[in-house]
Amino acid sequence: MKSMIIGALALLSLSSFAASFEAQSDLNLNTYNSSYKLLKTINIEVVSLDKNKKEAVVTVNGQTKTVKLLVVEEEFDYHDYSAVYVTTFQKDVVVNDGTCEEYEAVKYSATIEHEEALYSNKFNVSKVVKVSAQHEATYDTCHSPMEYQTIEYK
Repeated sequence: MKSMIIGALALLSLSSFAASFEAQSDLNLNTYNSSYKLLKTINIEVVSLDKNKKEAVVTVNGQTKTVKLLVVEEEFDYHDYSAVYVTTFQKDVVVNDGTCEEYEAVKYSATIEHEEALYSNKFNVSKVVKVSAQHEATYDTCHSPMEYQTIEYK
């Protein structure tokens, strides 16, 4: 019970900022009959972040999910902690026809900046600073190179 209360207080102390991002270009899908639609607008907010477990709870376009965080940059000093994380918050497989066949997917990722005071409740802030989608496709997973297209959001 005590850990639940501490966890609840930690969640309440996090300041996060919802951000809205717009796709800056269109997606060129390689499939012949694809009906996949790129997310044109992404609304994303960090609900909570656990630096020890390297995971966060995020809300993306109204859906809340837990995501793993990859540390890109991390800095500790006597009183403060700051980090930059990258996470993949959604992966849509458009086509996966099996071994040595066509494969196509779009994965969406976000860069999160996090800062907190280590020994006080002065601040605990997380914000999404960048969102992108990466399209990956090949006509033959065994014999053709994977092609990539990155869509930036601003």
